[in-house]
Parts: sequence; C-alpha cells; structure tokens
Amino acid sequence: MGSSYGKMPDSEQDHQTLDIRSCSKKFWCTAAQKSGEKIEGNIFSIKKEFIAEFTGTAILIAIGIGGNCSGIFMGSFSGLWQIASLWGFAVITAVCCTASVSGAHMNPAVSLALTLQKQLSWPDFFGYVTAQLLGAIFGAAANLFLFWEFIKKFEEDNGITRGTPESVRSAMAFGEYFPNPAIFGTHYELLSPTKALLVELWSTMILLFVVKAVGDQKNKAVVIKDFSPLWCGFAVTILGAVFAPLTQCGMNPARDFGPRLVTYFAGWGSVALPGPRNGFWVYILGPLIGGPLGAFLYDVLIRNENDEKVVVISPRDNRRIPSFTLDKKSQFDENFVAEICSQRRLSATFKDAGVSVNTAVQI
Repeated sequence: MGSSYGKMPDSEQDHQTLDIRSCSKKFWCTAAQKSGEKIEGNIFSIKKEFIAEFTGTAILIAIGIGGNCSGIFMGSFSGLWQIASLWGFAVITAVCCTASVSGAHMNPAVSLALTLQKQLSWPDFFGYVTAQLLGAIFGAAANLFLFWEFIKKFEEDNGITRGTPESVRSAMAFGEYFPNPAIFGTHYELLSPTKALLVELWSTMILLFVVKAVGDQKNKAVVIKDFSPLWCGFAVTILGAVFAPLTQCGMNPARDFGPRLVTYFAGWGSVALPGPRNGFWVYILGPLIGGPLGAFLYDVLIRNENDEKVVVISPRDNRRIPSFTLDKKSQFDENFVAEICSQRRLSATFKDAGVSVNTAVQI
C-alpha cells in the first residue's frame, strides 16, 4: 500500500530499480536498468484510475444525496439513523465497484493522507481530486434533475424562496450546514465555525484511522480483508449518526463542495456559496487536516512496523539482472508483486523483516 524503491549496493556493476507506485492498490510498475534498457508494465492505466474515482464518487453522491432528497422532500425516511445507514451502504457499494482499479478513495482527505505517506504521487493526487470533484458534481446534478419537481413543491409548501436564508432547508439536501438545519433551523449561534471545523476534523480523523486499520494486512482483528468495504461503510454510518446533528458530518471535501457548486448555479446563490457565515471552508479544511492526522496516528500508535515484510527480486533465467531487496519499511501488495514478477520472468521471495531468507516462502 505504498511506494517501494529497490536499492542495490554500490559495488554492483549492473542494477535494477523496481518502482511500485500506488495508493491502496498497485497500478503500474517500471523496471529501469543502468544499461539504459527500460521495461514498463501497465496494469491499470492512469486514465482508468481517474475514471474509477469519478465513477465511484458519482455513485456515492447519487445514492447518498439521492437519499437526502428522498427523505427531505418526500418524507420517505424517518430518523437520522436511516439516512446515516444509507450513506454507509453508498460507501460500500461505491468501494466494491471501483476499489480494484483506483483504491476507491472518493475523498480528497483520503487521497491527501496517502499522498503525504508517499503511497500516491502528487500528480496522481491532483488527478484523483479532480476526478472526485467532477464525480460529485455529476451525481449532485443528476439528483437535482430527478427530484426537481419535488424540491419545488417542498419549497412552495413551506413558504421557502430559493436564495433566501430560509432556503438552507432545501439546500441542505446537497451541501452541508452547521448546525443541522433540519433540527435547529437557522439558529446558527448554537455552533461556531471554529467548533464546526473541529467536528469535521475529529470525525474525519476517526474515519481515516478506521480505514487504515481495516486495510492493514497485519491487523489480526480483520482477518478477511474482502470485508474492508463493510467496515468502512459501518464507520461512515456510525460517525454520521453521531455528528450529523452538528455539521451534517461531511468528512469529504468533494462530497460537499461539488454539490454546493450545483446548487449555487441552480438558484440558491450565496446560501450555497459561501454559505451562512461564509462557512463552506469548514467542510474543506476540517477533513483535509483530520484525514492525514488519523492515518498518521494509526501508523504511530497501532501499526507494527516490525511485522513488515521484505521482498527479494531475482531473475528466473540468465539475464544480467541482479537480485535485490526492497526496503523493509515499505508496504506492498504481495499478489501484485508476484503478478509483475511473473510477467517479467522474475522470482519474488517474501519474508518477515529480520528473518533469514532461507525461511521465506517462494512465490
């Protein structure tokens, strides 16, 4: 789940560098030799990664905000727990659809956390975030079109003029506001922007802590990693149920800002952007601080680096490519490395850090 760089002793005349770059999945691998020969393998193209992020985020927003619209404008849900559960299932659905291609970040806070941990390159980070924002805009626009007549009826029945302060009650189906207008109306004095920022920071920090925990290959409490999307969805549901009364619990800058742009141009104007008390920035800055912090805290407090594995790469034939060992602190997907090595006629040996190569399992 990160970038690994092969290292050779200076005494070697020929050397090979294995560069594995990714986020939660490994996407491409480049082997470069000192002689100048360049070997490249493309598992998933960069374009497909961005398309996957666009698609996953669009699915997330289509289901999540669709649920908001259904509940607010049509009364089809009763209680916050149902909406929070729907968002959790939206996460599970979107992750299962796209994780094998892009890692299913669907959230700039996740992408930033992995980028700061050198598990995603900066160019890819900006590509991911752009795709996520566009996906959120698409999903929100689709819901605006599908629920348009019911939104207008809701506003008419409740005497709401779109663009006025009261229209936050309809805008909240798309963007997020503090405190939750469905519960507290326009009593903004109950929650300051600073405290709202802390709520978003805190909830996103917990979310990324959980994401790192369930994705940790050494976490014995989560034996079946295929269930990781479920645990992430459960975390979103629980956090939403707890913190949504305060800030609607965004935890995702793309999820909030993309739909805000849609509502801004759909007639809500300043109610959408910059929002009451110019508060839109809370849903951007809070998650972007909390996400990397949660990932960092998991690595520092919980993750056991001594259990990390190293991989020894060596040729299967007489090619003049020497064996080498990747940094033992690096994280990598063993299945991915094995697949790459198979394609390149290389052998991969995995072993626990500090254990003799003789006791390793040959792939």
